Parts: sequence; C-alpha cells; structure tokens
Amino acid sequence: RDGQCLATGSSDGSVVLWDVTRRERLLLIEAHADVVRCLDFAPAGGFVLSGSNDTTLTIWEVPTASSLMVSAGAGKAPSEQKRALMTLEGHMGAVTGAAYVCGGTRVASCSLDGSVRIWNP
Repeated sequence: RDGQCLATGSSDGSVVLWDVTRRERLLLIEAHADVVRCLDFAPAGGFVLSGSNDTTLTIWEVPTASSLMVSAGAGKAPSEQKRALMTLEGHMGAVTGAAYVCGGTRVASCSLDGSVRIWNP
C-alpha cells in the first residue's frame, strides 16, 4: 500500500511480502492450509489480511515496509514464523475476496458459498 511493499499469496498457502524496488523477499508467512486467494493491507499499515480456499480470513501483524527493508539490507533474516493476530471463521466455502473497509475498522469478505460478511475484528 505504501508503494514499497507488495504482498503475494501462493498455492502453497503462504503469503510473501516483497520489496518492489530491490525485487527481494522481505518476509514469508506460512499463512493457510490451502491456496491464498486474496490479500489486503490495512490502511494505516502494520497488518495484512489474507483469505483462502481453507474458508478462513486471517489478520497478520507485520512490520512496516521500511523496517523490513532495513533488516533485509543489514543482512538480517526476518522471522519467517509469524503468528496470526486473528483468524475469522464463518464462511462455508473458499474466501474469494477480502478488504479492509470503513477506514480499516472493519473487514468485508465474500466466499464461494455465496455469502458476503462484514467483520468487526
């Protein structure tokens, strides 16, 4: 969201944060038990939201892009084992879309089960 960091989701369930300028991996999060289908950064930073085929949404606390880049530039490997801040369960099918809404105070999600949910995490 700040133009310096990109988040990608993978078929192995991982989420990776990248430095777009240097094209380097900053952080790997072993996020889900199935394919990651959607991601969003919190508007104020510090959190990444991921949705998956495993029917869950997870909020991850992540360092700021600038602090990750300083660590990577200093040769320090950031922790690859991140713990979920919160996992939201309630969809019966794969979560296909998720986003922070209402200025980041809520999360909206949609699923292959046909539901749309608004969460107040």
